[in-house]
Amino acid sequence: MDNNGNQIKRLLLVITYAVVLYLALSNLNVIFSVLQNILSVLYPMILGVGIAYVLNLLMTLIEERLLGKVMKKTGKARKLKRALSVLLTFITVAALLTGLIMFVVPQVKSSAKLLGDSIPGLYNKAYAYVSSLAAEYNLTSDLLAKINENWKDIMNTLSAFLSNTVPQIFNLTVGLTTGVINLVLGITVSIYLLYSKEKLVLMLRKMLYAFTRKSFADKVSGIASMANATFSRFIGGQVTEAMILGTLCFIGMSIFRMPYPLLISMLIAVTALIPILGAYLGVIPSAFIILMENPLKALFFVIFIICLQQFEGSVIYPKVVGKSIGLSGLWVLTAITLGGSLFGLMGMLLGVPAFAVLYILTRNAVYHRLKEKKIVITPPGAGPAPVPQAEKDKPKEKPGRP
Repeated sequence: MDNNGNQIKRLLLVITYAVVLYLALSNLNVIFSVLQNILSVLYPMILGVGIAYVLNLLMTLIEERLLGKVMKKTGKARKLKRALSVLLTFITVAALLTGLIMFVVPQVKSSAKLLGDSIPGLYNKAYAYVSSLAAEYNLTSDLLAKINENWKDIMNTLSAFLSNTVPQIFNLTVGLTTGVINLVLGITVSIYLLYSKEKLVLMLRKMLYAFTRKSFADKVSGIASMANATFSRFIGGQVTEAMILGTLCFIGMSIFRMPYPLLISMLIAVTALIPILGAYLGVIPSAFIILMENPLKALFFVIFIICLQQFEGSVIYPKVVGKSIGLSGLWVLTAITLGGSLFGLMGMLLGVPAFAVLYILTRNAVYHRLKEKKIVITPPGAGPAPVPQAEKDKPKEKPGRP
């Protein structure tokens, strides 16, 4: 009777799983829409956690190295030290961003002005070149006739472009407003998390051990410790690597007498916080700024950054960041793509260590299952797999006579 009952329970469980799976596959659009709505609601909290995690390294440095030597660790002094650490952290970040903006905006403005001043000259040269071609091949009358014929089409196209642009401008305004609100909420959440991080961690540990089995809670605690170590090593190494890359860029640009070395080096350092793609993304605005002053130096700058990035990726990055993430280039690129599409810039930065944690957990689970099954998988070309000890101990059967 007990066996029949267990079989019925298993059968019902399989049927329930099959029904749920069928309903999920039949309503993927609804599921994705619900998940997207949930992510949009939770985005300020996720953004706040990301900001707090990135700034925690700087705050810990200020709290332990700067204020730890002059303030006590007990009583009211501890709370005051934490409050001052959070305040100094945000003041430092705000000062860095303000300095970067004060450097970038005037240079971009002057470059745009220079580009605007050069457009009439470029237009005159292009017009003179086209006119010479038209006069050489007797195309002047034909060109004027075609322009007159297509004038209405040009106006209709321009009208359609403007009518489509106005809604896009409205959507851009709404998105920008929403982004500012999410950023303010995220910063607020990050301030609370930084100030009360030990209290929050203790509360989560108490809830975990109170409502789950101890073995499960120990496993979750181990995973959380591993994830915290992975995130900390990655973010610290990435910041150090970005500073080294910016310094090398400044030295190289100063040696080769390129324009705006400090501005462009700061742009390269900031964008280099994004793994793999960051330094290349910083090349685009930097090359544009140099292009307005000297096109030949802009080309040389692109070649210089490509060579510097190759040197950084093969020499500096392995030594500074090392194997803290344990991911190949393909998985890093996948993590950046997924993280950026879901959570924007913060997702591109934190998607790599998050993916690394999932990779480590999956790898450990695979190795554990293979060990349980006593299966050894060797790389291609490495020869036959070694025979497990249990197989070695078995007596060999003698071939029988047919």
